[in-house]
Amino acid sequence: MTISKIITGALFAGVMAFGASSANATTVTDGGYTQILGEGTGTFTNVGSDAIIDIDWTETAFTGTYEFTTSVTFDLFFTDYRNDTEDQGLSAFVLRTDGVNISQEDLSCNAAAPFDGTCQLIAEDGVTGPQASAASTPSSTVPLFEGLAAGTYLIGIRDSSTPEQSGVSFAVSTIPLPAGLVLFLSGLGILGFASRRKA
Repeated sequence: MTISKIITGALFAGVMAFGASSANATTVTDGGYTQILGEGTGTFTNVGSDAIIDIDWTETAFTGTYEFTTSVTFDLFFTDYRNDTEDQGLSAFVLRTDGVNISQEDLSCNAAAPFDGTCQLIAEDGVTGPQASAASTPSSTVPLFEGLAAGTYLIGIRDSSTPEQSGVSFAVSTIPLPAGLVLFLSGLGILGFASRRKA
């Protein structure tokens, strides 16, 4: 087998792996829903490389948490706030990266605060007031957090009073890492080395 055939084979394998890994390397795993207080449900829908975390409640005070694991870097979006009453919706959430369970104390906040284990607020689009002005509103284009590392996360929701019946959704939009890129670059390296030896 000639060196040119080896190089061609390596490059072809790299290109094929690059394309396949971009589509198939990502996984988002459902770790389960835990209700701490109130009445509510949680669901997790894995669609391709992405997932939707959906939490609904029918009674306040409500606290629920969801665990999920991603195999690659991801962005987290707050995509929906369903308010089933006339109340203006405003709730709290926490995203933990340290594996520690979320407590009701974690979710007892009065204003927006830094990421990871500290409470932040989410609100319906159009809600006004001193708290709501610092809260995040649903967006399918602007992430709450960008470039979060692969790993296991807990997201918690807390609603102390209004809306009494509601729900929120978050989208875990993963960013596939092309594992085949290494093989592809190896092929290019072999090609460069062979060209240098020939010269």
